[in-house]
Amino acid sequence: MYVRVTETEPARLIDPEALTSLSVVLVGDAPRDLGDFGSFDGDHAWLGVPALRQAAHAAGVPETWDEQYDGMLAYAKTKGWLSSSGTALRAHVEQQ
Repeated sequence: MYVRVTETEPARLIDPEALTSLSVVLVGDAPRDLGDFGSFDGDHAWLGVPALRQAAHAAGVPETWDEQYDGMLAYAKTKGWLSSSGTALRAHVEQQ
């Protein structure tokens, strides 16, 4: 799953069912503005766990998604990609 930002569209969640990767994709001269999703930290971004969950549900993910998302969070914690508070995930930033 990834958060996509373009010059003309605000940040939005793409492919929420792909829980094996997480990134932010900036298209063209997109502003470094993640809106309610989170904030940038150098070459990485911190994305809010609740914001991702809410956007995924708004996109119509299946009922099993929450369990899989929680598994992703547990894995991210073992890698140091989950904030100490458990409220944000670290994601790499790609420029397209």
